[in-house]
Amino acid sequence: MTNDFEHTESYTIYVSCPNIGTGTITATFTPADGGAPLTDSVTFRCIEPLRKLVTTEKKDGRYVNPSRLVMGTNAVLKVGANGPFSPSEVSWHVVSGPGNVFPTNGWETTVTPTGIGTVTVEARFNDDEIQPQFVLPVVQPRTIPVRAFVVEPPVHLIEKAWDDHDIVSHIDKANEIFSQIGVQFRLDGILHNVGASSNDWDLCIYEDQNYGTKWGEILIEEHTEQFDQLVNVYTNRDCIKIFYVGTLRQSSKIQYDGIFAEWKAEGVLMPKGMLEESLAHELGHALRLSDIYLNNWCGALEQPTRRVELAEQGFPLEKRFFGDLDHDWGQETGRGFYELNDTLGATLKKFLMFGVYLDLDNVGCDIPSDTVHGIPAGATTQGDARLITIGARETERHTNEVYSR
Repeated sequence: MTNDFEHTESYTIYVSCPNIGTGTITATFTPADGGAPLTDSVTFRCIEPLRKLVTTEKKDGRYVNPSRLVMGTNAVLKVGANGPFSPSEVSWHVVSGPGNVFPTNGWETTVTPTGIGTVTVEARFNDDEIQPQFVLPVVQPRTIPVRAFVVEPPVHLIEKAWDDHDIVSHIDKANEIFSQIGVQFRLDGILHNVGASSNDWDLCIYEDQNYGTKWGEILIEEHTEQFDQLVNVYTNRDCIKIFYVGTLRQSSKIQYDGIFAEWKAEGVLMPKGMLEESLAHELGHALRLSDIYLNNWCGALEQPTRRVELAEQGFPLEKRFFGDLDHDWGQETGRGFYELNDTLGATLKKFLMFGVYLDLDNVGCDIPSDTVHGIPAGATTQGDARLITIGARETERHTNEVYSR
């Protein structure tokens, strides 16, 4: 007597692929009774999609992969892939929301918002598991008035004076950067020869004052008279004020190497020699965005051993470092618009609100959607990292309340 029976088993095979590309897995089953082996094969391809939200990359005057869509303008969305893909395998379509995309195939597409809302665009790579989606709020453009106030230099430094071309160039650069989130700055006027005297060319912001109390003497930092007189040349609250000076010192007791700009509640302070991007950075502060650091630079000037070096440690970038996963990362499995194979340090340098420009030839100007995990001013250890507001959502809240008109 013989027993005929059918038996089926499934196996899951895990393969380590050191290289990206295609290959074949062959499985052979040898029956225990010595029968003929059974063989089957399946092809595979090992891929690693690469997608970034780096808005400093521009195409035909438009930002690539911005965190916002702006009514009345188009934006470029772009994906890439390491692996055996061709552009024809990428299919773009609007998953939801008021917008259109064209073309519908290729590494990049142009998306046009057709109404206010949130547009979700997908770049589908055949039927692969990872399908990148761009979740993009649509905003109306906003105009924010600014005024420039220029301190004239002493006679012997007259050749170093600010001219209107410098100021207009700074505003133009700020508008180029902020166009990615629909903000434009309108220069309502330039007033020269402001300040109490030509001494304001060398502006000291703070002075130390000693006060006696019943608990003893305390030291308080107060604005200098020089500073107060300068910033009060225009007291209306209908604009952001920008004060152009020659040199800028935090206080008479602290000297800084190099040049720095400053934001105070009274306005933006710009010394001679600043990068064009510096005004945009300080205007970000005026719109309530915070600095995000890799290093405790202020403390490092006094105590170098306190420096926090996330970049040099190669601290990895993870989704948890972003406060808005939907808009800063997208809805995909395992990957985000920012590169996970970058370090946290490499990513922070892409942002407009990065606190210190380490590489003057590659200043980041990206404005993400919301908060990012980073080092605040005054941090002394890696454990001081926290979520810091550096994104468009805060500027929208603030401009809607104060500046937009």
